[in-house]
Amino acid sequence: MMDPLTRDDIHAAFTPKQRRHVTPPDLGGRDWPTLDYLGWAHVSGHMAYVVYAREGETRGLVLRRTKLTGQMKPKMCSWCLTVHQGSNVNLFTAQVGDNRDKLYGDYMCNDLKCSAYVRGTAKLEACQMRETISLDMKIVRLRANVERFYRAIYGQDVFPGPT
Repeated sequence: MMDPLTRDDIHAAFTPKQRRHVTPPDLGGRDWPTLDYLGWAHVSGHMAYVVYAREGETRGLVLRRTKLTGQMKPKMCSWCLTVHQGSNVNLFTAQVGDNRDKLYGDYMCNDLKCSAYVRGTAKLEACQMRETISLDMKIVRLRANVERFYRAIYGQDVFPGPT
């Protein structure tokens, strides 16, 4: 689903202000056709990055990962709807536009590997809901959830063209 990206492509996907925080991951060995977005965590663990492409437009997000507190009950990712045990789903937030005081967040897979969970290529440790929709429809749903998040951050015109 995703065309291969270079380090330059990744840097260009972020705003100039965000670029100083972005350290692209090792891109070797990526199975690009099975990725709906490129996501990775900063080595510190408190930040993460997502690069998403649609209609030839590539945009990046800098995410902040919240600290987990309380019980480690199973949680569901808002993007791929995969259920994980406690610490494997975190609340990730991003700054909305240029407003430093306004954040938007979703609960997401801690490893940002929603594409692999949707396709059944990543190991799951928790029982999952039984779904009757096709793999293609699960991928459409994942991409719609990613786009919803992007629109909340960047506005409705983040990806011009048909949805």
